[in-house]
Amino acid sequence: MLRLGILISGEGTTYAAIAAAAGDGRIAARIARVISSRADAGGVARALSLGHPVTVVDPKDPAHHRAVADVLAADGVDLVIMAGWLHLWKIPPEWVGRTINTHPALIPAFSGRG
Repeated sequence: MLRLGILISGEGTTYAAIAAAAGDGRIAARIARVISSRADAGGVARALSLGHPVTVVDPKDPAHHRAVADVLAADGVDLVIMAGWLHLWKIPPEWVGRTINTHPALIPAFSGRG
């Protein structure tokens, strides 16, 4: 079974859809870790209520790129899904080809501020 790491920054609606699909068997995966860029993100409460482990990483810390990768590796994650992660994550070599970024808008025309 595929072990997923989910990166969030907000309410976690995409994460919730992935969790539901994993929970009812539509995808052969389980969520091994949720990483949030904000402790107060709605998705954190959602993840905790579903029993998924959560780590909060400060995206303003220059070391956050490595911190995210290290947490995912420690949990044995196979695939990372950036599900509303609103920050740059410089994907380390070991996660290239194993990271999916979902985005609800056309990039770069509608990618938001910054």
